[in-house]
Amino acid sequence: VRTQRIQRITCDEEERLRRGYDLRTTYRFEGDAGRTRTTTYADPSGQTTLASAIYGPATTLWRINLKWVQSKDELGFALDLTSGKWLPGMGAGGESDADPGEDSLRLPARAQVRRVVPYVEDRRNALVLTLDDVLERLDLHGHDRESAMASVQSALERAIETVYQLEDSDLAAEPVPDRDDRRKVLLYEAAEGGAGVLSRLVDDRKALAAVSRKALELLHFDPDTGLEPEDRPAPCVQSCYDCLRSYYNQRDHAILDRHAARPVLLALAGARGEPVPVMPLDDLTAQCETDAERAFLSYLHQHRHRLPDKAQGHVSIARPDFYYQNALACIFIDGSIHQYADVAARDDRVRRHLETEGYTVIAIPNHPATWATIIAQYPKVFGSSGTQR
Repeated sequence: VRTQRIQRITCDEEERLRRGYDLRTTYRFEGDAGRTRTTTYADPSGQTTLASAIYGPATTLWRINLKWVQSKDELGFALDLTSGKWLPGMGAGGESDADPGEDSLRLPARAQVRRVVPYVEDRRNALVLTLDDVLERLDLHGHDRESAMASVQSALERAIETVYQLEDSDLAAEPVPDRDDRRKVLLYEAAEGGAGVLSRLVDDRKALAAVSRKALELLHFDPDTGLEPEDRPAPCVQSCYDCLRSYYNQRDHAILDRHAARPVLLALAGARGEPVPVMPLDDLTAQCETDAERAFLSYLHQHRHRLPDKAQGHVSIARPDFYYQNALACIFIDGSIHQYADVAARDDRVRRHLETEGYTVIAIPNHPATWATIIAQYPKVFGSSGTQR
């Protein structure tokens, strides 16, 4: 008999996941407010807020391993500081602190034992989704909030992976602050380098709606009516591995229920996003120095484009009229003074210098008839028009 070694999930790994570590994930967005982007989602009428999301590139994440879930001992794990080895201790009910399947170790004679809480720190693109508004307004048909939040979290995670063609390992979703108190959903791009998909949920007004519709399909519902198709081949009462369940969320299987997620996803399927400017419109307007700048800012607001982060702020050697920090875009409003040759030559030198430093330079002529065409060329800066709601 000849055998060949292959890589599979071992029984030890299954046991670790079944028992589970008490893991906590905390996060911190970059200190500069311009790095984060906030979007609120409202119903089609725009009158009722349903949810909100904050996206931050290179968000700092801490994954903290407090203890085994079933352990009632103090936090942390026993570590021999002399040898650097983890030491299995006895928890509540005679359970070992060691990994399931790990042989028991005898305590060395000169061991210096300390309780240690291990953690890892990383930086990932992350998005925090808050669903308080929609949950307060909806009838969950007898389902509790915990079940609804857990089910929506799993449904959205799988739908994002499907819509943007990601692998299971590319995206992670966790409840915030923890499983016992599900207030928000933390999504982060787990793959090295990130896939760049979470930013679309705040930049594209219709992205969350599209993802929610796909989630309804994955949960065996018609995305338009919320009803179950009559020709569905296999029955699914609450959840199955084709909709909500996965290897990674085994601890939530008991509370996953596609019917609890349905009303929330139906509401989000009609939601439209509205970016929240870093600086309020009134503050931006107050910093404008010319009528042309105020007119362009008013145009952006009226057509529901993304507003700039700063006005008349210093960037490198220049002071652009408006600045978009995430897009690294400098906006210059060319008024009547720019018709003079010396002014135009000076501006050209400054703008070419900005471009060599990696900034996007956009010159806006003082002719409103041309603004729509110019803005449409830079969707990553100004976003899509809000008239396409």
